Amino acid sequence: MPLKDPEKRREYQREYTRKRRASGVYAERERELRKLWLENHPGYQRQRYLGNRDAVIKRSRQWELEHPDQLRKTKREYERKLRKLSPERQSTEARRFTMLKRHGMRPEDWATMWAAQGGRCYLCDEKMQPDEAHVDHDHRCCPKDVTCARCRRGLAHRECNWLIGLAADDPGKLHTIARNLEIVLPIVTERLAGKPEQLQLDLPA
Repeated sequence: MPLKDPEKRREYQREYTRKRRASGVYAERERELRKLWLENHPGYQRQRYLGNRDAVIKRSRQWELEHPDQLRKTKREYERKLRKLSPERQSTEARRFTMLKRHGMRPEDWATMWAAQGGRCYLCDEKMQPDEAHVDHDHRCCPKDVTCARCRRGLAHRECNWLIGLAADDPGKLHTIARNLEIVLPIVTERLAGKPEQLQLDLPA
C-alpha cells in the first residue's frame, strides 16, 4: 500500500537510496547508467554548473573548510600522479586543471574559442601561441583570474589584456591615448632625426 504521508514517503525514498548506495552492485550500476546518460547529454552537466555556479563554489569552499585532511590527501595524490608524467604532459595537465578551476572551461571549450578567433588575439588581431593566450573577461561580473561563460570576452595576449585593464576597460580612454600618440610620434621622430650621433667611449680592456 503506498504511503499517504508525504514526509513518510520521502523518508522511505531516502532510506531506499541509502540501501542502494550501500550495495556495491547497485552503486556500480548507477555509476554506469549516469556515465552513459551524460555521454548522450554532453551539455547537461555544463549548463547545470553554470546555472548554479555560485552555489557550487560555496559548497566546494565549505567542504574544503570542513575536510582539510581529505583536501590535503587529494592534493598529495594529484601531485604524486603529476610527477610521474613527462614535463610536457605535466604542463598540459596543470593548464587543464587551471582552466577548469578558474574558468570552468574544459579543453574542448578552450579549443572552440581558439578556433573561432583563428588563433588571433581578439584585441589586436595578431597571431598568438596557444600557451600565451589569456582569457579576458568583464570584471563587473567575476573577480580577477576567474571567469564564467557570461562575462568571458575572448582570448588575448597578456600585454593586450593588461592594457585594457589599466585603462579600466574604457574604450574612450584608449581612443584618446591612441589619438594623442599619433600626434606626438611624428614630432618626436623629427627631433630624434636631428639628434647628433652618440659618441662611443673607448674604455681600456
